[in-house]
Amino acid sequence: EKYELKVEQGDLLLLFTDGLTDNLHWHEVLRKVDEVVERYEGQKGRIVPPEELAQVLAKTAEERSHDTKANTPFAQSARRNRLHFPGGKEDDITVVAAWITNEVDAQEGHTDETTDVTMGTLEKASARKTCVLS
Repeated sequence: EKYELKVEQGDLLLLFTDGLTDNLHWHEVLRKVDEVVERYEGQKGRIVPPEELAQVLAKTAEERSHDTKANTPFAQSARRNRLHFPGGKEDDITVVAAWITNEVDAQEGHTDETTDVTMGTLEKASARKTCVLS
């Protein structure tokens, strides 16, 4: 599959397996990203390393996957389908994080703040760092 979307400098791109979203609700993912980003606010010129965001999200999901009483998205979906799978879901959890920057455009003299990004097969996708927990 191929996806095209508009991005701007400073956007955060997250790619992940369903192990993340089976164990964490969207609001929990956003809250965790906010917590990590807030630790770096006020530090002039510092942005959160993308590998740190990926590691925090993967670790949080991995911890939740072992919680037999957690009200996870997977457990909620199972209940809606009249199945009994309480708690987290142990699964592979992979998170890739990347900040969108204009480093290449700045070197070439481009000043456009919006860039098209095309994502296709895994071989064509790229990010600064990857964190895998299994």
